[in-house]
Order: sequence, then C-alpha cells, then structure tokens
Amino acid sequence: MSKDNSEAVFFLWLNGWLLLQSGGAWDYPEPIDSLIKDEENFLFLTDCLSDQLKALRVASFLGIGNFLRYPSIGNLDIPWGWKDPRNTFTLPFWLKLFPQAKVIHISRHGVDWTRPDAHR
Repeated sequence: MSKDNSEAVFFLWLNGWLLLQSGGAWDYPEPIDSLIKDEENFLFLTDCLSDQLKALRVASFLGIGNFLRYPSIGNLDIPWGWKDPRNTFTLPFWLKLFPQAKVIHISRHGVDWTRPDAHR
C-alpha cells in the first residue's frame, strides 16, 4: 500500500504499465483510448493483466497469508478493491477481467482544491 494516499502500489504499477503501453502516462492518459479501441491489443493486454493477477507480485497487494490461500485475486471470496484515480482511464480492462465489479466514482468540488487545508 502507498502510505500517502491509501492506494495499492500493485495496481498503481499495473495502471502505469497500461498507460505506458499506449504511449501515455499519469499526466497524459489520452492515448489509452486508441489502445482500448484496438480489439486485438486490448485483448492481449487484458491477458497480460490476468497473468499478473496470478503472479507472485500479487502478494504485495494480498499479503502473504491471503496469497497462499488465494493464489489469484480472481479467487478471492471476500470483498476487496483498490483506489487509483487512473482507473478512470483503464476501467475497460478491469471490467473485462472483473465483469461483476462494483465501481465507486468520487468527484470533488473544485473549491476543495483551492482551500489551504485541502491537501492534508
């Protein structure tokens, strides 16, 4: 977990990787749209993500105990999730992998970003 924003480092890495595959980045996400529209590459990258969700690296998200019990995130029988603002752009990949996912969208009022204490 990321200590600063309670974001899951594992999913931060995966979303960053997806954006990179499109020539984008966290501050330039627009290219992912063309990647999502390219069905062949979309399916290939979704398969790559699926493989990562079964790899040893997923233990960094699940913890070693849950990793040993559930060797794939797809096998979890407990509620789970992650927070990463880049999911806004990569959501089609995640919904392909987790079609039953529940999505929570939070938007902030612009005033919140102008208050001096807004970033604490």
